[in-house]
Amino acid sequence: MSSGLFSIFSTMWSFHLMNDHIRDQWAYEEKLVRLIARHEGAIGVEYVHSDKEKTLPEIILMAFTR
Repeated sequence: MSSGLFSIFSTMWSFHLMNDHIRDQWAYEEKLVRLIARHEGAIGVEYVHSDKEKTLPEIILMAFTR
């Protein structure tokens, strides 16, 4: 019984740590892009969307890397 509770706690703690890491990484990347833009004299940062449809292998790869 106690090993089951530990595994639940351990899993939840892993999720928490990973979410913190992702949030910190996202904040770092946004700050970096804005610093680069300011250094290069840009007036803003825009998201660029591709109209190319993704292939099945690309979709599968994105599921495991994002």
